Amino acid sequence: MGGGQNPKHPVSRAAIRIGNVGGKGRHRSVWVLKSDAKPPISGSRTIPIRIETDIGMRAASRRLQGWLQVSIIILIIAGGIFGLRVWTFSSPEREASLHNRAALPVSFDLKVHYHQRPPYYYDTAAGVVGLCATPVARALEAAGITFRWMQTPPKRQLRLLRQNPTNDCIIGWYKTRERESYARYSTTIYRDQPTVALVRRGDSRLPESGTLADLLAVPDIVMLSRAGYSYGTMADRLLERMTPRRIDSGAESSEWLSILYTRRADFLLIAPEEANYLLSRTQLPRNAFRFLKLTDMPPGNRRYMMFSRTVPPQIVDRFNAAYRASVNLADDTAAWGGTP
Repeated sequence: MGGGQNPKHPVSRAAIRIGNVGGKGRHRSVWVLKSDAKPPISGSRTIPIRIETDIGMRAASRRLQGWLQVSIIILIIAGGIFGLRVWTFSSPEREASLHNRAALPVSFDLKVHYHQRPPYYYDTAAGVVGLCATPVARALEAAGITFRWMQTPPKRQLRLLRQNPTNDCIIGWYKTRERESYARYSTTIYRDQPTVALVRRGDSRLPESGTLADLLAVPDIVMLSRAGYSYGTMADRLLERMTPRRIDSGAESSEWLSILYTRRADFLLIAPEEANYLLSRTQLPRNAFRFLKLTDMPPGNRRYMMFSRTVPPQIVDRFNAAYRASVNLADDTAAWGGTP
């Protein structure tokens, strides 16, 4: 179709050109008649107008290509996100975390029994604190173990663990074979300095230092012992063999110095950090006491948490892992003890 009228077949001048169609290098004009144009004159004929349909097809094709491109981009992004989530949830760290969470009973509640034993565990306005209590509480919280402190006399603590009634544990105890028969032990939570004998200054029977065996062999010597306590394997065996005279006291540690001072007993086996704490807070003359170094004593005793058999093993394992991570010690034989 050209740009003007065909003389033999006139088209109304009201016809308008609406654009060029065709491929590259091909241009064809499409003409249509306006709706208000006069009918063709007599003798003329209406020219059939063929509108190229490839215009719509090409537009649809371009829209389809656009949607396909967008869909591919969305799939790539979604695949990357899904892959990341799969990696995250299947990583060893994540699996271990989920395993630990699943291992913890939903309604588990641990009762931590203690008594007033500064500097290891004792009451303050801020709660129960001490050389043992503070890091233990931190580890329990880090492990996600719900717990509550229960002040309980020492003898009753051991009895509770033997009976295994509920989820109980006790803090800061030494390990013995007899106790291992009814309790689960934690990792080491503290290690004392080597045990000394706390004695009255001026007792002429006693040397500046010596072995525990020599001390127990002193005539008429009286030992202040703590009911239900162990002094470590070596000392327990020697005490059993030599059977010194004893005064068993269930009193709080704050009363021990008074018992020595009033000559009701002559010596007390104790860790130096505990003795220093007591001496720093007593109203008695501090220079009335001294340390007798025991040359045959092994390195300081280790203290542990003791759990009843009712407490699942995975709870103990979880506490152990959290405690080791919190104290960050590569070797639990080092850096323990110290004066408060």
